[in-house]
Amino acid sequence: MSGLRPRERDAALPARAGEPRLAAPGVEEIARGFREALAPEGAPFVTRVEWTYARWKPGVSITCAYALALEDGTSVVVAAKRYVDGKDRLLAARAAAGDGPGGPRRRAWFEDAQLVLWTPAGDRELAGLDERKLARAAEGAGLVPVRAIRRRRLERALLRYKPERRAVLRLDLCLRDAEPDRLRILARVHPRERAGEIAESRRALRELGGEEFVPAFLGADTEAGILFEAWLEVDAAAPGTFGHAREAGRLLASLHRLPVDPEALRTESEVDDLAPLFAIDPALERAVAGLPALPTGGPYAWRHGDFHPDQIARERRTGRPRLLDLDRVGVGDPLRDLASWIADHLDEDPGTSFEAAAFPLLECYEESGGLEVDPRRLELLVADELVLRGAAAIRRLQAGAVEHARRALEHAREIARRGRVRA
Repeated sequence: MSGLRPRERDAALPARAGEPRLAAPGVEEIARGFREALAPEGAPFVTRVEWTYARWKPGVSITCAYALALEDGTSVVVAAKRYVDGKDRLLAARAAAGDGPGGPRRRAWFEDAQLVLWTPAGDRELAGLDERKLARAAEGAGLVPVRAIRRRRLERALLRYKPERRAVLRLDLCLRDAEPDRLRILARVHPRERAGEIAESRRALRELGGEEFVPAFLGADTEAGILFEAWLEVDAAAPGTFGHAREAGRLLASLHRLPVDPEALRTESEVDDLAPLFAIDPALERAVAGLPALPTGGPYAWRHGDFHPDQIARERRTGRPRLLDLDRVGVGDPLRDLASWIADHLDEDPGTSFEAAAFPLLECYEESGGLEVDPRRLELLVADELVLRGAAAIRRLQAGAVEHARRALEHAREIARRGRVRA
């Protein structure tokens, strides 16, 4: 699905579904909570709050992230979570003071609001966001000699943050007695178990020569949930554009035709129960119930696992195209990658025909030696990917989400009824 980008949100969606207790905190509430409970003593005032992330789990919780601009020109990220079942009380003991008088506090609990706030360093699932752990992990993974990093001069930039799920950072390591004296790398932080699975897939991909078209995997500290890869200066296509479909076809063909070990780790997309999301509107429930079941079985090959146009960029130094964001790379149904691209195109531009969205990608995929494509299976997978995009609009509280989901489900039904891909 499309990567993180600014979106207009609709905070009233949970209340519309009968869950007013899971209302997303307003920007004023976040600014006040940060000032009262998380900001260090003497911190500058908050001048602006931008709502950057939302994940609603009906009947369970609402999780959000906000970017706070401060009057001194710096910024900070704050995550917020509300629970239905009172889990915030169980976590209150962890919402303790922090690193000492006047120092940064990482988690806070507001009992009356049933709300937990934290900064990324206080994320209970992403322990690797702690600055000291990042430095130790880089040394432990063999990227630099032990005690080579000047801890106080380590610089980092948080590029992506999904609370309790994953984070992406750029690290600038200042090194003692080394050439070069500064090293820039990319760090990906996940929950511990997930980090181990990703590291296993990345090592296998590296051994097969897959790093000809992906960033080099440098190592990992799976106990801390941290993975490192080479930092690449790249130029990416504008969000929501699909003019690089032929390039996408070539890259996918290269990935999909890598040899597969029969014992290779098989990865599948995250499986969520979408019914509670579509329950927000009876028409959505009826529409999704009328869709055909997905075919079972299917081919197994190396696949990207989260393929969309934002995952392709051209390296500035060499001009070579690269596949980015390998957090779901593994062995599974390779047609999912093709279906994901086509569904994204149809979702971004509903007036585009299936043929127009599919043809440039499939033509170049076939010319580049990609695997055989079962047209009917591809159609059903595209329909399923459209269902996922409808659900995602609701989950992230996107403005107009219900109408967006209706359109996606209608499009999915039309495609599922097709007899073949006409290209």
